[in-house]
Amino acid sequence: MLPGDWTKCREMYDLEKWTDSPFYKDSNVKAEFKRVKKGLDELLLEYGYRREGMCYRIERSNDDTIVIFCHMAVSLLMIGYMLGIAPPLMWHGFFAAPSTLFEIQTEERADGLAYFRVRALGEYSHLYSAGEPCSNSGFYPK
Repeated sequence: MLPGDWTKCREMYDLEKWTDSPFYKDSNVKAEFKRVKKGLDELLLEYGYRREGMCYRIERSNDDTIVIFCHMAVSLLMIGYMLGIAPPLMWHGFFAAPSTLFEIQTEERADGLAYFRVRALGEYSHLYSAGEPCSNSGFYPK
């Protein structure tokens, strides 16, 4: 999608309404978004974090690390969902080359509530340190 098209559609900026936009309403995106949200919430609940509105209720705090391997679009969709940002804004506003890393950590400053915060997005120093180039696949600079 070109920015001159999707940026004119207000639904694209809304976490709950973007799937009803003219760009997605006749597709299976709504069902897939629901499936990914459900799966992510179930996974986080296994680690003690129950979604409550736009935060997560801490049922069991821990220092575990969760590692997820997936495509950039799904990564950004999950991050957007965790932060309350509509996925189209994530997809069009951020780039993550293949094999990049994301680091997301909870902030547990309020009693019993956690909010996720991104520490690194699209980090690829591991590629450079191994002498590997970083791909621009999926990036359209011109």
